[in-house]
Amino acid sequence: MVPKLVDFQRANPGLIVNLRCSQTPPDLLRLEADLSVQLERPKELDLKVVRLGRLHLMLFAAQSYLDVYGCPASPAELTQHRFVVMADGERRWEQHYEKLFPDFSPASLVSLRNNVSSAHFSAIANGAGIGMLPTYIPAMGAGLVPLYLGLSSAHDIWLVYRADAKRVARISQTIDWVTQIFDPRRFPWFRDEFIHPDRLGDVYKGQPQKNAFQELLVRR
Repeated sequence: MVPKLVDFQRANPGLIVNLRCSQTPPDLLRLEADLSVQLERPKELDLKVVRLGRLHLMLFAAQSYLDVYGCPASPAELTQHRFVVMADGERRWEQHYEKLFPDFSPASLVSLRNNVSSAHFSAIANGAGIGMLPTYIPAMGAGLVPLYLGLSSAHDIWLVYRADAKRVARISQTIDWVTQIFDPRRFPWFRDEFIHPDRLGDVYKGQPQKNAFQELLVRR
């Protein structure tokens, strides 16, 4: 969202955005935020919930990592590799990996855990290990190698706001903008079906995506 947020603010110079990144959704009914983009559908009945699209995740690795440890050719070969994971307090990451890899425990393969998406990307990009990232990462010029191996996962993306929020012009503008930047018709990586990153160039016809992570890469 951040690269596109810059253009949105330039078009709306009077709008001040307080962007909060957290693994725990805000309590919108207690006014912790005006709106939220999240991967969990809220249970509160007083909230407006819009399904924006679907986030597809798969394994990626840096070429520098593959040069040292080799490229796994099957899920079974992943037991010989190192993993970088996005951790959370409830250890949902471990449950997620256990579903992906039912034949072995992923916890014993983890070399680095963190709870910040930028650090997670940076660790993978700099060769710390294999990790799960969105399939759109190559479209941003990240230069990572996708490792499909028949393994992927998907999560619905939800836009959530209070039922009366659209009465406020600044919130209504932001809701419309968020809906546009997650539009599966414009950005095919948010479609319901899984599209391998190697095919994104064939189905995406828009402008090149900005690489928000370039400054995180170590220049060698």
